[in-house]
Amino acid sequence: MSQEKGTKFQPLGASSKNNVPPEENEFSCVMCGRTFNSSDALEAHIRRRHLTERPFFCPVCGHEFRFQQNRDAHARTHNVSNE
Repeated sequence: MSQEKGTKFQPLGASSKNNVPPEENEFSCVMCGRTFNSSDALEAHIRRRHLTERPFFCPVCGHEFRFQQNRDAHARTHNVSNE
């Protein structure tokens, strides 16, 4: 069985998932070396950690964030009472 057609990233050390040990059946980031179990997870990592994609924005002020949890923490600051 060969790698999925059109995939941008190959598992480390092999072109077939069936012929490699489980620890080598991972997708590795060429920028930092972190490994992932799927090419989708690797692509999301690269976009958010190494590129400037900021898909989450504050609905109050429009500030953009790379991660949803950061946006959520920021959004709570708009609910602070001045009393």
